[in-house]
Order: sequence, then structure tokens, then C-alpha cells
Amino acid sequence: MQEIWQQLLKTTWIEVVAMVSGLLFPIFASFEKKICWLFGGISSVAYTWVMFDGRLYQDAILSVFYVGMSVYGYLMWTGVIKPKKEVLRISKASPFTVFIYITLCLQYFFIGGFCFDKFTNADYPYVDSFVTGFSLVATWLEAKKKIDNWYLFLFADGVGIWLFWRKGYILTAVLYVIYCFICVYGIIQWRKKIKLSKLP
Repeated sequence: MQEIWQQLLKTTWIEVVAMVSGLLFPIFASFEKKICWLFGGISSVAYTWVMFDGRLYQDAILSVFYVGMSVYGYLMWTGVIKPKKEVLRISKASPFTVFIYITLCLQYFFIGGFCFDKFTNADYPYVDSFVTGFSLVATWLEAKKKIDNWYLFLFADGVGIWLFWRKGYILTAVLYVIYCFICVYGIIQWRKKIKLSKLP
């Protein structure tokens, strides 16, 4: 308990900002609120610094990607980048598409883990690679409002809890525990909306 308290005392203000805004992102996303992408962007910029400083380079790269995806997600959700201004609706990917996505996640896990293990001084390169690979694909699916994104995030966040706890990022580990509960809530809510959309 004392060790946890000591780690909390070492928490930087930028991790606090990243954690709070990172918590607001999935909460608003589960309610389909476009402002979620603003908080996602703020959290991503803050976590880019935190992860790079902690030698979790793939998570730092992931955070940079999240900044771009925050813009992309907002444009998708508002219909700006849709040619006919169509409303993007929640849907489920086909089993084959899910298989492709999971294959991409696992490929990144092996390739990313190997490269960062061999060519950098990264900490926990394979674990970092797992979290990054699954999160990248999940974010892409979330921008397209595919319910499958919540399942992939659940895998990534579960592993992320262990990773960030080991690195001493206690607040971030707690954030990822909360993320897991939000993922379950998101699955339930989005399932309901899919069922409602199929009603005559």
C-alpha cells in the first residue's frame, strides 16, 4: 500500500490531465456524443509525452495516431467527410471482417514487438505491441461506429492494466480498469441501438 502511495506521489500533472480527459472520451462515446473526440484529442496529446518519457514508444506512437483519429472520428460522426452527408449508424462487422481485423492485431503484436525489442530500448515491447495493435484497430472501428470496437478495446485495456501498473502509472492503470467497465457498458448500449434500428 505504501508503494502505491509513493507511486501516486510521483504522478505528474500531465498524466492527471491525460487520465481525466481519457476517462471522458469513452463515456461520451458510449452515448454517441461528438464531444468525445475533443477529450480524446486532449488525452492523446498528453499521453504522447507520458508514454515517450516512460519508454513505451509504441503507446506514444499510438497516442499520436489517436490525435489524428480524433479529427477523423469527429468528421465521420458529423458526416463532413461523407459525400452525401449520410448519418453514420451503429452496426456490426461481418465475421470475416472481424477475422481480418484480429489477424491484423496479431500481426502487429508479433512484428511490432520484435522490432521494438531488437532495435530500441523500449520497456515491455511485446506487451506494449499487443495494447497498441488492438487499440489501433479498435479506434478505426469506433470511428466507423462498429460495435466490434468495444470487444477489441476490452482485450487491449485488460492487458494495459498490467502494463501501466508495472510501469508505475497508477492513475493510468486505474483508468484502464474503468475503461474495461465502460467497454462492457458500450457493448450493452450499442447492442440495444442495433436492435432498435432493425425494428420496423
